[in-house]
Amino acid sequence: MAHPDVTLTEEQLREQTAVRLLDMLENISADGVLTDDEIVWLDSWLESAEKTELPALAYLRGIVRDVLADRVIIADERRAIVAAILRVMPPDKRSLARVRFAEAGKRGSTEESEWKADDNRPASPEQVKFIQAMGMKVAGECTSAKASEIIEGELSTSKPVSARQRMILRFWNRQDLASEGRASVDEWLDGFYAENPDRLAAWELWKSENGDCGRDDSPDRVDEGAGEIYMGRIRDTKSAPPDRPLAYRIAMGVIAVILFAIVACMIHKYGHPAR
Repeated sequence: MAHPDVTLTEEQLREQTAVRLLDMLENISADGVLTDDEIVWLDSWLESAEKTELPALAYLRGIVRDVLADRVIIADERRAIVAAILRVMPPDKRSLARVRFAEAGKRGSTEESEWKADDNRPASPEQVKFIQAMGMKVAGECTSAKASEIIEGELSTSKPVSARQRMILRFWNRQDLASEGRASVDEWLDGFYAENPDRLAAWELWKSENGDCGRDDSPDRVDEGAGEIYMGRIRDTKSAPPDRPLAYRIAMGVIAVILFAIVACMIHKYGHPAR
């Protein structure tokens, strides 16, 4: 049965449930291996996910439920779930995930046979494309084993920064950190915000005023160096006299009305004081 409309679209990814689903699928595909625990984890999340008309949810639920019906997961069923995950992911995410699954599957099959004897064979076309997509050049004599080593190293240490990270780097005028990879930027941000929590408050203020579209946001929406402007606003807010609570203002208003009424009664009863 065909499911031509189950791929997550940009419009659907404006919904929190779709964003969480894609995050989960990206985590599952990160190492190219779909484990039994990940299948059970995915099934549990799909069952507890917020009820929505999202076609991808119903599609994945049906496939995962069928696989787990007898609590035995065979190789063909695992491949069916991988295929379903790839079908749901947007095209730009699907390409990378497909390479990861393919490379992991290739490593698994060769490990069961004669992997060491094939260490010197040329890198596969998929490996070459993946390495080039990461902005690296592949030497003509690059072997399959060497290509796998390069890919594994890049995936574990220098995953490209996300669009959201690029936004934050523009906000703080630190685009120079983008080349260091996602993990390094995350580490820098943790320390940067820990030094001064007002920095995170400034970023949250920008999002609240400019409309946060999540992963659909373009980094170019953020003006370079806007963070300092918003930091100034956070400081101004903290130095301004605090607003009185509404209940306090109401109480003071009532007291003022009562005092006015008392004075009016006294004037009516005793007349105006002598001038």
